[in-house]
Amino acid sequence: VGTTLASAAGPPPAPPLTTGDEENLVDDAEGARGRGSESCWERSGLFSKAWEAKGSRVLVRPVRRSDSYGIYQAIEENRKHLERWLPQMRGAFSNPREVMHNVDYWLWKMETARGLVFAVEVDDQIKGIMAINIIDWATKCGYLGYWLAADAQGKGIATVGMQHVVGIALDLLHLDHLDISTMVDNTKSKALARRLGFEQQKGIRDFDTQYLFGVLPVRQIGLDVFTRSKPHAQKPISSARKPYFWFNLRKHIRDNLDPIHLEIDTRQLLTPQTSTMTTTHNNNNNNDGDDDDDNNITTKPTPTPTTTTTPNAD
Repeated sequence: VGTTLASAAGPPPAPPLTTGDEENLVDDAEGARGRGSESCWERSGLFSKAWEAKGSRVLVRPVRRSDSYGIYQAIEENRKHLERWLPQMRGAFSNPREVMHNVDYWLWKMETARGLVFAVEVDDQIKGIMAINIIDWATKCGYLGYWLAADAQGKGIATVGMQHVVGIALDLLHLDHLDISTMVDNTKSKALARRLGFEQQKGIRDFDTQYLFGVLPVRQIGLDVFTRSKPHAQKPISSARKPYFWFNLRKHIRDNLDPIHLEIDTRQLLTPQTSTMTTTHNNNNNNDGDDDDDNNITTKPTPTPTTTTTPNAD
């Protein structure tokens, strides 16, 4: 049995910025639910994981368009907390329709096999995002990111959820290399990366860029790069994970719009875990009651859409 993902010519255009208040967006989300907004990733039931964490029911599953308003609420309720580790959230995701535009972009990446984005539900409320933000098929390298609401931290959710994402990337998508790039002083994300089997690459430098209104670069942010590689990867990490990848992200997206055809052999997958609840005990709590759940810097607002296709640079 295989899952085939169709390709598209380019990112979806921004929705018209006409009058659309929060109530209308909720209506849009409910309508999307009624139209069957699940992606082909979710319909298989094989990319979701459910468990119980310290009395809370947790579900990590592929994102839906109908999640847009819940994501907006989670960001608004945690904006100060999130902006500490994701400076690019300053001035971004500022209204429900902008969030829906970003979710449309994530769904485009999923439909064209350029990335895979997961919503994190805790007791039926959206509390975060986990993602393979970008897949570079030329080098078989995936770039990971995540964020969680403050009240979802301290329960080991980041560890278990990201173990699930890493397993999909390595075992189902057959990527050779994974990247977690985090702010230099984000010690908890570094600890999480190491727990997931990642090693810091001191010879690979990178920066993230904070944009004003999504267009004007105003600040460069130094990143520490952590990677995990398969023993028999086609390319060594030194050539697969190029320096300054995040710094040049917009160019990478613009230069890699050729169609991608992906088939996943689901015979190798285990029974879906969404129908049963299992209890996970976290043994990595810090003294302050929090665990490894500080947010990784690499969750991005939508780059400026383009339909220009140029030869692959990678």
